[in-house]
Amino acid sequence: MDRIMDGVPVFIFGAGKIGREYFSTINHFYNFVAFVDNDEDKQSRGYLGQAVFHPQALTNYFDKRPLILIAASPQHQKEIITQLGEMGFEYGRDVKGLFTFVTHELAEEVFRREEQVFNRLCQISLTERCSLKCKKCAHACNLVPNTRKDLTLAQAISSADHFFDIVDYSQEFVLIGGEPLLYKELDQIIEYIGEKYREKINIFSITTNGTILPNEKILENCKKYQVTFRISNYSKSIPRLKEQYKKLMELLDKWDMKYLISDEQVFWDYGFDWVDHHMDEAILKQTFEMCKTPCREVQENRYYFCVMAHTVSNNMYDGKIGQGDYLNLDSLKGPEGRKAFFEFEQGQLKKGYLDMCNHCNGIESQKYVLPAGEQ
Repeated sequence: MDRIMDGVPVFIFGAGKIGREYFSTINHFYNFVAFVDNDEDKQSRGYLGQAVFHPQALTNYFDKRPLILIAASPQHQKEIITQLGEMGFEYGRDVKGLFTFVTHELAEEVFRREEQVFNRLCQISLTERCSLKCKKCAHACNLVPNTRKDLTLAQAISSADHFFDIVDYSQEFVLIGGEPLLYKELDQIIEYIGEKYREKINIFSITTNGTILPNEKILENCKKYQVTFRISNYSKSIPRLKEQYKKLMELLDKWDMKYLISDEQVFWDYGFDWVDHHMDEAILKQTFEMCKTPCREVQENRYYFCVMAHTVSNNMYDGKIGQGDYLNLDSLKGPEGRKAFFEFEQGQLKKGYLDMCNHCNGIESQKYVLPAGEQ
């Protein structure tokens, strides 16, 4: 496809972790030229197979009004903005923060210019069963019996097909649970998505609590389709998991697999079991607007704005809350259907909120910090 603003050269300033996470997405949509970094060693070695320019080289592109996306911590971002400002590049026009740009501007620009649909994060909850029973689980999986039926493989495949029938590119597509390694057909759904849709995904990942080691077939498919393991770290509440994490990481290292293990985590108390806004529409709209979670979920033809709203409704409230709080993907036809999807993705909901917002603290949940993984 033709890239957006083909005549505009695009650079990522920062040849590091943040740049790595978003490089493929930027390269997919834009005329990416090179990384930029003050580190002379990185300039000589390159990064991710790409050139790394000295910042001064950007002046050669000044007349073309390049887009320079800063991939750095907030502290270093300020320093880089000042550095680029002294070279004549203007923040907000020529220079933008990479994370903020992907979060707030990319989807709108992609749709406006190319009528393509960009998604930041979508998940398939393959199973609500879990190998742990964490208090205050954000998906309420601690309430799910081991007898609960998982998605069938056909349902999981249908979910991926419905999603990618309309989405042109996803920053991250995640297989989650519960604990996804309890899902018996995990290797098969990895293979299906990897074979059919990998080029539409920047990061293809599995989120695991680390209690179960993947079998050889799962590892083979994860290796083949470049799947990243995201390991939730609950070792502070469950010390025995430290040894289990070590075994998992050693196994993934042996297979030369990508993985990320979080720092020792905390939970936020979303208040699903105690918050009640009494269906006050003003409060519900405010809660939704301040939150606008990026965590979507697809289940067959149903596209949920908030994965937690769906799973908590099922696991804590027997599905009685927000039964209609999803977008029916089968109803989306032609340009108008793509427009409806884009608007939903941007949080332009008819009611202005989700019914589960009545039982959620939203962004205010950050005030209620709890130990992660307490059993």
